[in-house]
Amino acid sequence: MTLNEKRRLLESLTQMHSATRETLEGIDLELPVYQDSGWRIRDIIGHIATWDRQVAMSLRAFRVGQEYALPDHDEAVFNEQDILNQQDLTA
Repeated sequence: MTLNEKRRLLESLTQMHSATRETLEGIDLELPVYQDSGWRIRDIIGHIATWDRQVAMSLRAFRVGQEYALPDHDEAVFNEQDILNQQDLTA
């Protein structure tokens, strides 16, 4: 990946982050989204961020010729554990 490609990617990610923050401004992050699971808007945002981090770790491993797998290999267990771990984080 060239330096220009990296700069474009970083700029795009920065714009997406800003747009997401702007979209969520003033929204109650504690509002339940899924009544059956109790997931709130905060949990959905955390879920997306968690998978963004997983993708980043996978790309880093790929870049050096390695593979990356979820620590648990069970997505449902991984998702539930991650939600519990981040329940009280700030936005």
